[in-house]
Amino acid sequence: MFKLFCHSRLFCHSREGGNPPFYKTLLYTLCLTLLFSSLNPAVASADPATEKVSEAIKNELAEKGVDGKLQISINGYKAGFNLANEVEAYDVYVRSINLNEQNKRWNADIVFATQENKLEMFKVNGKYDELVSIPVLSQKLSQNSVIKEEDIDWIEVPKRRIQFGTVMDSEELIGQELKRSMRDRTPIKARDLQKEQVMFRNSNVNILYNTRSISLRTVGVAMDGGAIGDVINVRNVTSKKVIQATILDSGNVEAVSQGNNMAAQTAQIRSNNYVR
Repeated sequence: MFKLFCHSRLFCHSREGGNPPFYKTLLYTLCLTLLFSSLNPAVASADPATEKVSEAIKNELAEKGVDGKLQISINGYKAGFNLANEVEAYDVYVRSINLNEQNKRWNADIVFATQENKLEMFKVNGKYDELVSIPVLSQKLSQNSVIKEEDIDWIEVPKRRIQFGTVMDSEELIGQELKRSMRDRTPIKARDLQKEQVMFRNSNVNILYNTRSISLRTVGVAMDGGAIGDVINVRNVTSKKVIQATILDSGNVEAVSQGNNMAAQTAQIRSNNYVR
């Protein structure tokens, strides 16, 4: 790279004197940019000329039927597109482009041009990705936080990078509880969520026994935690028996009907004068 830089400098400052031809100045600028970007690769990622090339490639892809929002990555002479302050005076043309739709790759002949000069063609290649919007957290939330509508933001990510199980619909987030702490702007997976927990292990609860002929209530202790509608194990304080019950709210559960067992339990409760 350093040798290329030195040769380009000698080439631009020829023996003829005066200002070098425009294309020689451009070559020197490109080599200088390549040398600098090799020391700091991030510099070449957002220069105006690169953005112009990306837009030109997007337009060509659209004409070839590649629709939607796209992210363009550029290889080849990417760093060489940095034309400093003069870039706004240039137009970018795609002379030809070839696509590999299976691998999402492209290669093209790019021309920078002004009204006075037509520059030499660059051969460039890269990839394109379809961008998809996904819901994410707008701020960091701790474990067991319940996600609200105002906690949700949207980001665009390449479709091929979306992992299995990623939540794509914000409605699937609202009202859900986080199983673990999560940072903002991070894709959320279904396994990171659970229904809001309203009952917790070792909580005192009211156990409701409902049959066609009678409705009784007694006191128990939740052996598990859960959300409304979950079936958990509950220990009857008096009988010491563990039964299954459906969570109704934060303090009440309804015993799951188990035929003869339900009848026996309600009979025992009545005989012990439990509160109706």
